[in-house]
Amino acid sequence: MNNCLKYTALSYTWGDARLTRQILVNNKLLDVTESLEIALRHLQKELDTLTLWIDAMCINQKDTDEKNRQIQQMSNIYQNATQVVIWLGPAADESDKVIDYLTLIGREYHKHGPKGITSFRLIEIMKDQNESNAHIVSSLNKIFQKLDYLFPDEFPITQYHAFGQRGWWNRVWVIQEYCLAREPVFLCGNKTISLDNLSSSDHLLSFYGFFKTLNAAYSGKLFDEERKRTYEIMTSLTRNTAIGIMTTFRSQYLQLLPNLECTLYSLLRTTCVSSNTTKREASDERDKIFALLGIACDKDKLQIRVEYSDKHSTEDVYIDTSRAYSSVDT
Repeated sequence: MNNCLKYTALSYTWGDARLTRQILVNNKLLDVTESLEIALRHLQKELDTLTLWIDAMCINQKDTDEKNRQIQQMSNIYQNATQVVIWLGPAADESDKVIDYLTLIGREYHKHGPKGITSFRLIEIMKDQNESNAHIVSSLNKIFQKLDYLFPDEFPITQYHAFGQRGWWNRVWVIQEYCLAREPVFLCGNKTISLDNLSSSDHLLSFYGFFKTLNAAYSGKLFDEERKRTYEIMTSLTRNTAIGIMTTFRSQYLQLLPNLECTLYSLLRTTCVSSNTTKREASDERDKIFALLGIACDKDKLQIRVEYSDKHSTEDVYIDTSRAYSSVDT
């Protein structure tokens, strides 16, 4: 890949490989998955030319040797892209409304919210509320007052949870693409939202829900159905959503990277061994190793070869990985 070329890389889920559509590329028909064809329709510009890098089109998936070579270049491709567009799928379940509200909340947090403070620390501050934290408490209360207007009736809570359950959030390959992106932007239907607004709004909503459940107005004795319903909505905001997990994953990766602590072993523990909330799916089980090699700080030391041939099974890949670790100091 020519580093001087400005291009946009696409991060998406392939979907059902049996569902294909034809597109025209260099005056030739090319079969692509239905998911990709829909994404391309939403990405195309009427007046501007958009240079895209898309794995299914830029890598000959039928040529195993080429695929093996190109997979090892994926980290460079996404790292050098001018922008990475994350395609979440067509509009559905009032996703347009969800994105509008998340953008609004994200901007509100950027305008008035405290920066660089974790949720755990914010909770401590709101519980303590001493004079040294008065400014932060005042800022949060102002934001909370605005959120109170949206809950429990106006904010599309059910649709918000549906938005966080779209397939992209749970795939293993997108972790590398997301972590390495310099400027990721999320596209759902015709609506876009920046990483800053998405992560800030998700962070704020989780904190807001947690704090409100501690508040006597919500978490006291649930005498009536309305109070009980409000309490349930607030509680639902505190659950670990796929959005929060992925944004936290990227943040932790960027923090660990300078210290060379993001090893393949640590990545595997998070994505394959931990609780179901952090496990990631793959259509090819070998991808659970190959998809993480690009962001593993010890990949050069391990020397695990990317091999997609039929002769190199999932079991072989796992054995190779185990042997690589047993042969080096961990």
